[in-house]
Formats: sequence, structure tokens, C-alpha cells
Amino acid sequence: MTRILSLLLLAAYSAIAQPSNWTGPYKPCLNSAELRKTGHMSIGVRYDIADRRIIQQFHRAFHFWSNILDAEFHDDPSTSCSVAILDGTKALLGNRDIVARAQLPDRLNFYGWIAVDPKAGRYLSDEDAVAIWIHEIGHLLGLRHNPSAVMWRLYLCCELNPPAGLARSRRQL
Repeated sequence: MTRILSLLLLAAYSAIAQPSNWTGPYKPCLNSAELRKTGHMSIGVRYDIADRRIIQQFHRAFHFWSNILDAEFHDDPSTSCSVAILDGTKALLGNRDIVARAQLPDRLNFYGWIAVDPKAGRYLSDEDAVAIWIHEIGHLLGLRHNPSAVMWRLYLCCELNPPAGLARSRRQL
């Protein structure tokens, strides 16, 4: 009996100790585990956003990763996707004018989601947006902030003189 109680307590502690991802009223991606694989990955991407410009920018960002990883990215409008690009809400993105937010694969409730400010296409240049989307996809792949060019906090590169269009994205992503 003591052994069973110990196992139950350990399981409860593990669930509490592991942080959870942000969630929202979004459809899941049922193949998000594909992002945790080693070897070749076939990653379906669902776009639950209306802005065609942001979708084109994400295509460029996924192309960047396909040149680095053994991965193919393709559009998948169903819940069989691995990644979903979503319209973020003010509640989700916060009051700090965050442009995008990605889930992390080592946390609970991982569905492969990246939430994007639906107005980002109005104030980000294509170049700035693609750099941010590359960064957020890196988080989906398990990368954390570090001094690499892709995963460094974007505001550090532009703190003194942000390029036009990037002033609003000068915050920790």
C-alpha cells in the first residue's frame, strides 16, 4: 500500500513539476509529435489566419528550416497537421505588444501552435516578419533562446537603432 501511495504521489508531483504550454480555443494538430522526431520529418502546416502575406512569409521561414533540417513542410488544412499558425488574441499575446508566441515541445499540452498578431502584416516588413517566424518555428523544434543568430532574443540586435518596422517587435519573444 505504501508503495502504491508513493507512486501516486510521484506521478502527481511529475505532472505539477512539468510546466504547461499556453492554450486557447484552437483546433489541435494531431501530429505535433512529428516535431520531436529524429531523422526525416514530414511536417504539415495548417494556417488558421486570414492574412495571405503572413502565410507567404511563413512559407519562406519554413523553407529556411528545410535547408537546415531533414524536413519537408507542406500545407495541411486538417487537424492531421503538425503545426498550426493561429491568430493570436490580445489576452494570449499580452499587453507588451508581442508579435508571436510559440508552444514548446517539452511542455504539457503541446499542439504545435504559433500564435501571431493578426495585425503584424501592417507594421512588419517582410524581412523582419520572416526573421521572427524563423525564430518562433525554432521554438516549436525545441530550441530555446541562446546566442545563435536565429534564437537570440530579437530585441538585442536592434536595441539602439531598430530598423523601420521593427520598433514594435523590440521585445523578448
